Order: sequence, then structure tokens, then C-alpha cells
Amino acid sequence: LKPFLTPLTAASPLPTPPPASPSMHKLTSLEAQRVTSVLDNTLEKLQTLSYIPTEPDADSMDSITNALADSGINNVKSCLHSLWQLEDSYRRTKENAFSNSNFGGNDSGFEIGEQLYNTTRTLCRLLRKHPIALDILMEHSTSRPQNVMNTCQY
Repeated sequence: LKPFLTPLTAASPLPTPPPASPSMHKLTSLEAQRVTSVLDNTLEKLQTLSYIPTEPDADSMDSITNALADSGINNVKSCLHSLWQLEDSYRRTKENAFSNSNFGGNDSGFEIGEQLYNTTRTLCRLLRKHPIALDILMEHSTSRPQNVMNTCQY
């Protein structure tokens, strides 16, 4: 009886990979530029979001919102305030779901998650439109999340 698999030796050639399907092709220069542009945009947004405190204390919230109001950027102030409220609601919803062992039975977490997504997206757009608001966040930033910083480095 022959063994089912024969061991590879130095003299035996490696099996050749199957031929590429017609749908697989190299990226064109334009496609590669588009992918690079999307990745650069994503990194810029991550770096911008890293300056927003996720669990701010009352003093830092007040100092940031007052600085934004003093600069006349009330739309950024209200969006940031909404983001903090939604994050707090989302955190409480998830804690309640875990404490009640109600995994997946509550759609409010999903709804809040969608609102968080939309608010974060709006905030990114506003911060890009008003660079002084980003300067204020950078000035008041005490620490940035290490996992986001690691992602931005690579």
C-alpha cells in the first residue's frame, strides 16, 4: 500500500499554485491611489477622535465646552455634548443588558449605537471644518487611548 501523502524532500518540487482566476487582477494605479486615500482619511479621523475624552470628568467637560463656546463654535460644542450623552447611555444600556443576562434581547443598544455612529461622523466633519475646535481639544487632552495610537502608527 502506498501512503496517502508522500513527504516532501529537498529534491521534490513544491506544488504549483492553481492559476489565478480571471477576476483576480493587480490594482491599477488609480485604484491603488484611491485605497491609499481612503486609508489616509481613516487614519486622520482616528487621530482626530483620539483627542476626544471618552469618559471626561465634569471639570474637563466644562472647560472644553466653555472654550468652544468662547470661540463661537456652538455646533461643535452641542455635537460633543450629544456624543458624551450617547456614550453614557450606551454604556449604561450594555451594563444593564449584562447584569440582567439579556443578551441581544434589547434593541435600544443598537439604536444608541447607530446614533453614536452618526454623531461621531458629524463631529469628525465639524472638526475638519473648524480646526480651532480641534486645537481646543488638543489643548485640553490629558491622554489619548493607547490602542488608537498603536493603530495610527502602523
